[in-house]
Amino acid sequence: MNCLHKLQLVEAEYQRSFGSRAAIESYDLAIDSARANGYLRDQALANEQAAVFYLDWSKEKVAQAYMHDAFAAYARWGATAKLAQLERQIRQILKQALEAQP
Repeated sequence: MNCLHKLQLVEAEYQRSFGSRAAIESYDLAIDSARANGYLRDQALANEQAAVFYLDWSKEKVAQAYMHDAFAAYARWGATAKLAQLERQIRQILKQALEAQP
């Protein structure tokens, strides 16, 4: 219970490295387990990494939902520097998406 969410996140990242859709379930398990056991920082990280996974698969709308949850968890945790970093990344992603449109 103390580290299960971390194992699930490692499994998700492992699956992601092979381009496997199996990572989806592992990310969700890690997020749920971290939330259930009060590991806010790890919940935020798992959501952020899930968002990156979905961006890699060109699933921007799904990634947006995970990034929103990551942002909210980092805010509750008080990680102001991380929030600033995410805001910069989000602006860059939006800029690239707008430039790619015909």
